Amino acid sequence: CARLLGVMIPVGAMLIYLVANHAMGDFISYTIKGVAGFSNYISYKKLLKPTVIGVLAVLVTMTMIGAWVHIIVKEKDQKLLSMLAYGMAMLVVAFPISNEIHFLIGSYILLLMLAYACVSWIETRLHHEQWKKIVAIFVQAFLMMVAIGFAGVNYYQYFTKSELYSGLNHYQYIPASPGLEKQIEEVDQYIEDSKEEVLILDASAAVYMIPLEKYHKDYDMLLKGNIGEAGEEKLIEDISNTEGRKYLILKDGYSKNWQTPWPIIDFVKENRNKVSEVSIFDIYE
Repeated sequence: CARLLGVMIPVGAMLIYLVANHAMGDFISYTIKGVAGFSNYISYKKLLKPTVIGVLAVLVTMTMIGAWVHIIVKEKDQKLLSMLAYGMAMLVVAFPISNEIHFLIGSYILLLMLAYACVSWIETRLHHEQWKKIVAIFVQAFLMMVAIGFAGVNYYQYFTKSELYSGLNHYQYIPASPGLEKQIEEVDQYIEDSKEEVLILDASAAVYMIPLEKYHKDYDMLLKGNIGEAGEEKLIEDISNTEGRKYLILKDGYSKNWQTPWPIIDFVKENRNKVSEVSIFDIYE
């Protein structure tokens, strides 16, 4: 009962939060129905290369299979089952785009399970209690060294790259090249001076909107998979029914995100007039 409550309480709290904030419809649209229209993907098999990530991708798969065999065939380990359940739930992050960063984020718990399994395997083969204590101390010391080393590298970069820290609103202490900062300032100044609402139809839109403290649902991270059920059709309809708005589209020749929803970009180019340009963007209205 305690384990069941441990799962039900956070799920129930999440549902109450969604209902209280009138967000249940959006939750279903973006996390369930919207997935059906997500056409961009990277196969998990692309990770299987002779690299560190490739080896980890194989080990994570073996860890899941091994854990299930252990639970079903050998021993019904409730703790292991709970970790496996959460680990597999997190691994969903790696699909349908199985690139390195999504894999590392999604496999975090399963990698911890792998480390735990390795330490347990070593301990079972050490019959002397003294050796078990030595192994435990070694593992703890190694993890501490890794944590201290990681913190040291970050502190070093923090204090040696202070001249690169951005002065933009909400970007303080984040390294940014002078060219990028100037580009953001120029685009943001145009948006502030414009009498009409300005939307940036690009995956980088949020980068420009954050300093201005502006938020445009669906538009500020314009990527397939981020715009919910019937996302492209929904935004095209919104654009066609809205007047007095300007749209910034990345100029030809600049690399666009591979998840860009092209039908939206093409609709604006075909049905709106290009009136000017600012920095790396063409302006349509």
